[in-house]
Parts: sequence; C-alpha cells; structure tokens
Amino acid sequence: MAYETKALLIALADIACRTNAKEVYRTIAKMANAEGVILKPFEEAKAEMEENC
Repeated sequence: MAYETKALLIALADIACRTNAKEVYRTIAKMANAEGVILKPFEEAKAEMEENC
C-alpha cells in the first residue's frame, strides 16, 4: 500500500474520532486493515485523542 494511502486512512480515522463517529471509524479501520495497516480500536484511539487535547 502506498504511503499516501496509509496517511490518508490514518487522517480519516483521526477525523472520525473527533466527530464521535464510531461506525465511520470502524469502516475506515476495515479499509486500512485490508492492506496491513492496523488501526487501534475506536475506544483506545478516542481516549488518546482526549488525553492530548
């Protein structure tokens, strides 16, 4: 998978966390995981985001 695609998927997952869109995040994670990019579970990613704000 191209680096740009990986970066895009990570950015989309970040946006989904900020909008509290759990289902959107899960869909993005499925897309990312198809090529070996393993995203954190939604709850873990959301907790980290809240810690850093």
